[in-house]
Amino acid sequence: MLFLAFDTATRYCGVAILDDYSVRAEYLLQSSLTHSQRLLPAIDLLLRDCKCKPKDLEMIVVSQGPGSFTGLRIGLGHAKGFAQALSVPLIGVSSLLHWAASLGPYLSEGSVIVPLLNAGRNEYYSCFYTWSSGKAIPLLSEAPRSAEELKLLVAEYSTKRNGVYTTGDLPVEQRLLLQSTWDYPMTHLGEAYTLPRPVTLGLLGLERYQRGDRDDLYSLVPTYLRQSEAERLYRARIDSGTT
Repeated sequence: MLFLAFDTATRYCGVAILDDYSVRAEYLLQSSLTHSQRLLPAIDLLLRDCKCKPKDLEMIVVSQGPGSFTGLRIGLGHAKGFAQALSVPLIGVSSLLHWAASLGPYLSEGSVIVPLLNAGRNEYYSCFYTWSSGKAIPLLSEAPRSAEELKLLVAEYSTKRNGVYTTGDLPVEQRLLLQSTWDYPMTHLGEAYTLPRPVTLGLLGLERYQRGDRDDLYSLVPTYLRQSEAERLYRARIDSGTT
């Protein structure tokens, strides 16, 4: 099965073409260009280099969130457009699971992986996973959490597992500063190990497909986990009767 996977949930624009478990091409970029500027040219480049046409694709896999609200809308919009035009299955994958699974192969069995994405208002979209038998297994639900909540959770899970490691779309300095407040000695892994591999996203989507999972083209929506600032302020005005 030849399929396309792409991710626009964070600062990175990632695209991969796979033929079942075989990697045909992979693209990952962080630049000043927007996802709307980068995504389609990247897909076109990979298709041409692989000597494939859009009609050859048999499935679309996309990062569903949480992450950048704008980035998620761009990714889901393009994914739905491809899936509808080509009449192929559409599979959404958690952004946090994607980050965790990208790091997992570098870790030992039983390690805990904590992907962190900036949620604003001094909170982080996060989840805790354990790396087991080649898979990232969730230990908690996805949620926006404060630094203090994360500190308590790290303290809890560090006593039960084989090391705790962070990943995610935070600047290295910010991640190290956050880790320095935790009562647990953290091992810092360089950015080369903590990238959201587009191929990993594709394999996670393939795993869902092989289980018989499919996402509905019309009901699949981004996983935001919280309201945008504009929505929050609008709701506050509604509740206060000022609109």
